[in-house]
Parts: sequence; C-alpha cells; structure tokens
Amino acid sequence: MLVGEWGAYDRHPDTLVPAQDVVRQFEQLLCSETYWTYLAKTETFPCFQAINRPYPARIAGDLHQYAYDPQTNMFSCTWLENGSIDAPSIIYIPSWIGLDKSDLQLTPESDFTTDVTENGWFLQIQPLATEIMR
Repeated sequence: MLVGEWGAYDRHPDTLVPAQDVVRQFEQLLCSETYWTYLAKTETFPCFQAINRPYPARIAGDLHQYAYDPQTNMFSCTWLENGSIDAPSIIYIPSWIGLDKSDLQLTPESDFTTDVTENGWFLQIQPLATEIMR
C-alpha cells in the first residue's frame, strides 16, 4: 500500500516524536509513503529524521517486517527471499545515521555492497538463489 502525502508538520517545533509515531504505524502496516513540501530546507525541519530514515527500497522476495527504532538507532528488516530473483535487495540508510559496516548483521550472511550518495547509502544485499528467510 502507498500512503500519499501525510505530513503537514513543516517547521513546527516538537514534531519529531509525533512524526516518528506516524511512520512507526506505516512500518507496522508495511506501507510505502510520500512526504512533500514546497518549503525550502526540509532537512532542517524538526520532523526530518522521522521522514528520512532507513527503509527497504527493494526486496528480492516478500517483505515481512521492517522498523527503525530512533531510540537505539537500530534498523531491522525481514523478508522471505525468492530463490528465482537474481537482483539484490536494497536498503536505504541516510547519511545522518553514520553507517559503520562493522555494525551490519546479515542473517544468513551474504555478500553486500554499498552505493554511497550525498544523502546516504544504498546497501545492496546479494540474493542467495534459494527461498530463505532473511
């Protein structure tokens, strides 16, 4: 499911926690969502870290769960990998998190690469060519 424009927080103070509550609901429902604004400097909005957070951009199978916990700075994602898909699963991680590759835990282990952009990393997890829970 894709949720259309949901935000109207703009630069209002004290919006980070309410925005985190909204995106937590989207994550529990496995929704995609959009947020747009005509205002400049969105990255300075109090709610920005709720909007710009880790998420599964592409999954080589069926997504079962994903969540970002801002209190612990932990992201988790579970999917049933389809053995016939040879494209990688891609996870977006925003640059403000400060990715340390040594903190990544893939189960089962597999090869991965990172595509680094100005705004963050795209973690590309190579498929294992079998139906397996990741």
